[in-house]
Amino acid sequence: EAPAVAQDEKTNRGPMGDALMLKAATLGRTWWEVAGTWAQVGMAEYRLVFTRLAMGHPVLAVEHALNYLDLCQKNQAEPADLFYAHEAMARAQFAAGDPVMAQAHVDMARETLGRITDADSAKSAQETLTKLNDAVSAGR
Repeated sequence: EAPAVAQDEKTNRGPMGDALMLKAATLGRTWWEVAGTWAQVGMAEYRLVFTRLAMGHPVLAVEHALNYLDLCQKNQAEPADLFYAHEAMARAQFAAGDPVMAQAHVDMARETLGRITDADSAKSAQETLTKLNDAVSAGR
């Protein structure tokens, strides 16, 4: 399990844990840009969304979600990548206090899910969409 993922799931990280989590996610993003593809950079942005949300920084999470969505749009991403970009946007917008934009991205994720052709990817995305829909609906 990646250090950033392990840290953002903890509830008692403290300042050192937050610093470690952010450093791991940021370094991952930096090095994927050097040595990876746009899709790997996009997934690093996705990871940073959740890192920033775990740290209580929803506005910064929105920035990373926008970066991921922009990468997907510029590179004609596969539907699965686009689905997760919309999921990230929905979660970040909801945390930032914009339930209308959050719901719009939930709806876009739902529409995109219908275009995922790989059965395993579609199943995983459906599970994610169910959790996302529950989270956004519960907060309204």
